[in-house]
Amino acid sequence: MKSVIKSHFAGIPVGLLLALTSAANASLTNDLVFYAPFSATMNDVQNGGVATVHGAATRLDSGGACGGFLSLQNSTNIVPEQFIDFPDVVIGTNDFSVQIWVRSTDPRAAQAEDDVAFFSNKDWNSGWNPGWVLALGDHYWLTNRFEWNLSGLTFGRCDFDPTGRNALVFDGRWHQIVVTHARAVDAVFYVDGAFIGSADISGFAGDTVNAGLRLALGNDGTGSYAHGDGSSYNGDLDEAAIWLRVLTPQEVSEVYQNAAQGIDLYGNGGPRCMYLTNACVIGTNFVFMLQTLSNLSYTIEYNDDLGTTNWKCYDARTGDGSLVPCCLPMTNSLHRFFRARQP
Repeated sequence: MKSVIKSHFAGIPVGLLLALTSAANASLTNDLVFYAPFSATMNDVQNGGVATVHGAATRLDSGGACGGFLSLQNSTNIVPEQFIDFPDVVIGTNDFSVQIWVRSTDPRAAQAEDDVAFFSNKDWNSGWNPGWVLALGDHYWLTNRFEWNLSGLTFGRCDFDPTGRNALVFDGRWHQIVVTHARAVDAVFYVDGAFIGSADISGFAGDTVNAGLRLALGNDGTGSYAHGDGSSYNGDLDEAAIWLRVLTPQEVSEVYQNAAQGIDLYGNGGPRCMYLTNACVIGTNFVFMLQTLSNLSYTIEYNDDLGTTNWKCYDARTGDGSLVPCCLPMTNSLHRFFRARQP
């Protein structure tokens, strides 16, 4: 599907053609047992779980990874703490995968604990307590990364605390985090659709990771992380999901690529136009800013005649989640059309 936006700047006809793609794969919902996309409510739309809302946790209609999102504002001055929780998903001894999209520049916001949980079903007061958690990494010298912990009722604990730049997710942009758990093999970690590492969890085969607590977004499973010292996640969350199976690397990438087009796990919401801003003509150049997503490829092309397929590549970019400046020449042509597309 394509949409065309035409404008005139300084009397010069200029065209913008945005090439859009995507189609949702029905298999992405196979064994999906929890899904909170925040498109219309805060609830689990897959299995009907109703969110319990704490404090002034707020759902906003637009601006998320795929439309609506959950906004949580927490600090030492905000009481009561803002988070939501649900009845826990019964995982038992099954393989499982979890996804969450995060956006924040200060998840801790000067609260007492420096490893605030943002998606969890466990008592995070100790990593030895049964359950799983995604939390802010507590490296003092490497900030804005996430960490993961898993513990069973009988086996013990496993931790993943990445230090690479590919685990940097709290930079004010939306980032996808996915963890797959093949219980007899390993946990595999992805950020923005790309593999970043793995951990051996073979000892958890046959062990349960349910602790009889709540499934929380913005806190741990107790709803009172560190037993009430006031430490909850400060930032935005979206597209929270759990599957009772291991997502393949291709599926993880597909979910991320779909979200880049505004498409959720059900295939709703897309395709959407790439976000352009500050378009203008400066001299003989057409200048605009293109909003990119991390790890996605973009091609900027031009054509002097829409009646032909003779599109010429002017530039190729790899997105980093920022607004990218684009400057394209308009010389030696009465009309020139430009398009930004994803291959």
